[in-house]
Amino acid sequence: MDAEGGIFLSYRREETGHVAGRLADRLIERFGERRVFVDVDSIPPGVDFVAVIQRAVRRCDVLLVLIGRQWTSMVGSDGRRRLDDPEDFVVLEVREALARGIPVVPVLVDGAGEVGATSALQPASAMASRAATRYEAFIVRFPSSGLIKTRRRAAFPGSCRFDEAST
Repeated sequence: MDAEGGIFLSYRREETGHVAGRLADRLIERFGERRVFVDVDSIPPGVDFVAVIQRAVRRCDVLLVLIGRQWTSMVGSDGRRRLDDPEDFVVLEVREALARGIPVVPVLVDGAGEVGATSALQPASAMASRAATRYEAFIVRFPSSGLIKTRRRAAFPGSCRFDEAST
C-alpha cells in the first residue's frame, strides 16, 4: 500500500462519461493507473460491482463528482429522480465518501450550475456547500492542475492503490 491514496471519479455515463475518460487519462498520466478509480476501467467482469465501489471509495483520498446540467433532475427507468434513489450508484458513492470524511469535489461540466440543496438525501445537499471546479468540453486540454493540487491537499496517510479494490 502506498503512502499516497487515490482519486475516485464519480459520474453518470449518459451525462458526463465523455469527461470522465479525458479527466481519468490526465490523472492517470500524473498519478498512475493504480491511484485513479474509474468504474469501467477498474472493475473486472464478474465481481460484485457494489462491493468494489464501496471498497474503492473507502480507500480514496478524494472523490471527484462530475456534475452535468441534468445531475439533479435525471430520472431512472421507474420515473423517480435518481438522486432520490438510495440504491443509485452516484448516491452510494457520495454518501460513502461523506460518511468517511473523504473530501468530495464537485466538477461542474459543460455549463452545469452550482448544485442547490434540492434533495432530502445527502448528495445534493452536500454538493451545495462544497467549492466546485469547472470543466468545459470545448477546452482542448483539461485544466486539471487545480484538481491535482486539490488531491494533493486532501491526501491522508496510509491510503491505497485501487488495484486492491477488486481483491
